[in-house]
Amino acid sequence: MKHPNRFSLIFAVLLGFVGSVRAQGQDYPKLELFGGYSHFSPTILGQSFSGNGGVGSISVNPKPWLGVVGEFGIYHTTFTSGLLANSTSQATFLFGPKIAFRNNSRVTPFAQALFGGVHLGSLTSIGAQGVGSTAFAFALGGGLDLNVGRNFALRLVQVDLLRSHFHGNSTTSNWQNTPRISAGIVIRFE
Repeated sequence: MKHPNRFSLIFAVLLGFVGSVRAQGQDYPKLELFGGYSHFSPTILGQSFSGNGGVGSISVNPKPWLGVVGEFGIYHTTFTSGLLANSTSQATFLFGPKIAFRNNSRVTPFAQALFGGVHLGSLTSIGAQGVGSTAFAFALGGGLDLNVGRNFALRLVQVDLLRSHFHGNSTTSNWQNTPRISAGIVIRFE
């Protein structure tokens, strides 16, 4: 009779140990929310401009190293062409995988490849509605998060190249390259 009790005790201790090792192995954020400022440099009608905006994303992380990201951004640019001032707005909606290089350090580097679309709208200084178009887009890049607490991080930098495919005419390229740089706050949930 004493042996079954010892066996039960040893089994319970081993089960508790395995459970704690499993819990430690899964100590990573299952959900991350990011919001911040974003600067971008679009090329419009063959001319480069500087724009400002905001970006937000949600990352669902099924593995410590893998996330599935949904990112949404809005950007604004004003430029003059002759006597008219033109204002453009771009809204991005991108989705895709993120690879995070998590370890016990205070910095978490990541890389991501996002695919989706971008909507471009414009308005002239006299109030005339300009072009409005939606096109395929993708962004390739990465960044660095500074972990300041268990549930908070500062996104020190996120840099990517946003490529969009608005249809042009035979004299212009159909692909637009827009470098973006962003920074902000990350809230994490385990």
